[in-house]
Amino acid sequence: MKDLSVIIVNWNTKNLLRECLESLYKEIHDISLEIIVVDNFSSDGSVEMLRNYFPGIKIRSNPKNMGFAHANNQGILISEGKYVLLLNPDTILLNNSLSEMVKFMNENPEVGIAGCKLIHPDGSLQPSCYGFPTLLRLFSHASSINSIIINSHLTRKWFKFLTKILPRNFSHFNEHNTIRKVESVSGAFMIIRRDILNKTKLLDEKMFLYFEEVDLCFRVRNFGYKVVFNPHASVIHLGGQSSKQIQGKSLEYFYNSVFYFYKKHYSKHRLIFARIIVFIGISIRIVILPIMVMKKDSKLIALLFSYYRILKLTLKKL
Repeated sequence: MKDLSVIIVNWNTKNLLRECLESLYKEIHDISLEIIVVDNFSSDGSVEMLRNYFPGIKIRSNPKNMGFAHANNQGILISEGKYVLLLNPDTILLNNSLSEMVKFMNENPEVGIAGCKLIHPDGSLQPSCYGFPTLLRLFSHASSINSIIINSHLTRKWFKFLTKILPRNFSHFNEHNTIRKVESVSGAFMIIRRDILNKTKLLDEKMFLYFEEVDLCFRVRNFGYKVVFNPHASVIHLGGQSSKQIQGKSLEYFYNSVFYFYKKHYSKHRLIFARIIVFIGISIRIVILPIMVMKKDSKLIALLFSYYRILKLTLKKL
């Protein structure tokens, strides 16, 4: 059995995928691994590039976009490693991160899932771990208050104490320098113990995009295993390179997955409250967005229509 199976789901990110794979091969030192790329019907020549430049990689090419969870499951089912690493194609591995994470998992059998430190290309910190979607967190995301606060220069400079009172999705205020137990880690780099997948089953394919990793972390914790953030491994993560191609639609996928998560794990009453909270938050965002942008271009109008569809979604029965 190999030490690690690296699974990458690709959709029209050919150049980024190539850079990711090149960084991956540079990080192979004292571990054995296999690399599996599942392509979700890309139209940019990604599969041809893989066959020409990376002949040793296992390739699964789908006849249509099957969604992120389904494609990852396809890779998991044909993988053979002791650990499974779900890796986004818009990442560059750094600092012997593969060996570090495999070693960490070997030394900590109580850990079911682990994530690493994510950084922007300019070296600044990127949120790498999250709390589960409480009503307060949902409101902060839906209303954009989250983004406004963490991007505020005044907040960054003078109000670091907010880390003690703000919800954990205000990740810029969270501590990112020590190993610690968390609720969930980013799916951009998520290493999973294979034994866990045999107990919890695979990613939930009813989540076409977003929250599939949160759902898996939730189930892993329920089985008594830890989800841990390990900053001693790090990767550069561009973030959202596939979802940018469907920017408005991606928000609808996000809230569809949020409501499904609530329906799956929480009571009916909490789901109703979640819908109400998102309705209020998106309504606030609709009012704020034109004021912040100060001009009405086609992208703004498309985004407003997307928000309108999310409002309709909050009133829809899943």
